[in-house]
Amino acid sequence: MRLLIFLTCVAMLLPQTQRTAPPETDYLLKPARVFDGESAQVHDNWAVLVHGDKIVRVGPANDITLPAGAKVIELPGLTLMPGLI
Repeated sequence: MRLLIFLTCVAMLLPQTQRTAPPETDYLLKPARVFDGESAQVHDNWAVLVHGDKIVRVGPANDITLPAGAKVIELPGLTLMPGLI
């Protein structure tokens, strides 16, 4: 029992490490096609804008404003289904 109390006290005295969230990065995913799940068709020349781990915009690539510092990821020949599990 004394050992348990001792170890608990030692653990409380150890410096606590703080976890910091990774910086949220913007990504523009540019596949050949996007299936949005709302219409019965697949969309050519659409893109998906992701901020951190959230989808913030889906639509025609020309209509999406690219945030400063965003990384563009080309996905040629692929169909992307954003938000579908």
